[in-house]
Amino acid sequence: VSGRMWREDVSKHRLAIPHYLISLPSGTYAIDAYFIRNISVIPRRSLLIYPKSVITGLTYSESSITVLDSCLSVYEVYSMIKETYEKVKEAVFKDIKRILHRSRLWVFIPIPRQLLGDIDRESRNALIILEKVFEKCSLSAEADIISWDKAYVTIDVKYGRKDKSIDVKAPKPIPRIYSWLYEVDEGFRRAMDKVLNIE
Repeated sequence: VSGRMWREDVSKHRLAIPHYLISLPSGTYAIDAYFIRNISVIPRRSLLIYPKSVITGLTYSESSITVLDSCLSVYEVYSMIKETYEKVKEAVFKDIKRILHRSRLWVFIPIPRQLLGDIDRESRNALIILEKVFEKCSLSAEADIISWDKAYVTIDVKYGRKDKSIDVKAPKPIPRIYSWLYEVDEGFRRAMDKVLNIE
C-alpha cells in the first residue's frame, strides 16, 4: 500500500527545454529560452545562462517526451540578458553609493570587504556572471552575436505532491538551479506547474 501511495504522490515528467547556443566575443553560452521570460526577480535570469557543455551531444527522440518551445527569438533573449545586465549594474552601483554615503567611507577604494555584505546578494552574484558574459561586448546584438543555434536539453522532473517540490535530473548545474528557482521564484514555479499540469 505504501508503495502505491508513493507512486500516487509523485508524478514523473520528461521535458525537452529549448536553449539558444550563442557565441559572443567572451565565449559561447547556452541560454534557457523557455523559462527565462517567466522569472519574477530580474537578477535570477542570469542563473539560466550556462556553459555550452550542458547541451553538447544531447538529443531527444522518445515519444513520451514533452517538447517545449520558445516564442522568443535569439535577439529577444539577448535583449533580455542585456537588460538584466544593465539593471543589475545600476542596482549594485546604487547600493555602493548608499553604503558610501551612509558610512562616509568614500575615501576607501576599493570598498572595505565587510561593507560588501550590504549589497543585495542576488544582484551582486548576477553582476559577476553578466560581467563575464558581456566582457569584450559592445551591447549590440548585431555586433555581439557571432553565431547562434537552437538546441534542446532533456530533463527528468519528479513532482512531489505532498511537499510540493521538484526533483530534477539534468546536466549540471541545471538541477540545483531549477530546484532553487521552483522554491523561491513565483514566476518560475507558476510556469513549471503549467508545464507539469499541476493545479
